[in-house]
Amino acid sequence: YRQNGDYLIPNIIIRKTKPLGHYGRLRKAYLEMHRPILFNELVLSDKLFEHYAEIDEAARNRMELIVRSLAERNGVTEQLKAENQMEWVRQMNACKAQAEEIMKRKTNGKQSILSSKKAPKHDKKETQHHAVDVMLVF
Repeated sequence: YRQNGDYLIPNIIIRKTKPLGHYGRLRKAYLEMHRPILFNELVLSDKLFEHYAEIDEAARNRMELIVRSLAERNGVTEQLKAENQMEWVRQMNACKAQAEEIMKRKTNGKQSILSSKKAPKHDKKETQHHAVDVMLVF
C-alpha cells in the first residue's frame, strides 16, 4: 500500500499478457462450470492465466500435429501444392476441419485438454482415427 493523504491505496501491478486463445477460453468455461474449486484455487494463487496459456499452447501444438498427420495420411504434399494450389488449399482446409472436430470431440467436457482426464478406451467404430486419438491424450 502507499499512502495518499489520509488514504491507503493498494499498489496494483497490471501485467502485460497476450490474449487467450480459443482453447484457453474453452478451458476457462470448463473450470468455471465443472471445477469451481480448482478455478478458485488458480484465481487465488494468481496462476489462472498461466494455466489457460499452457492449455491453449498444448492444444495448438496438438492441432498442428493432427493436421500434419491427416495431411500425410491423405497425401497432401508439397508437390501437390506446386502443381495445384487450389486443390492443396481445399485438402488442407478439410484436414484442419477434421482436426478441429477431433479436438472438439476430445474436449467436450469428457477428457484430454479441457478436463485433463485420461482418454477412455476406443470403440471399434473409432479405429479410423486411432492414430490421431493417441496424440490427444495427456
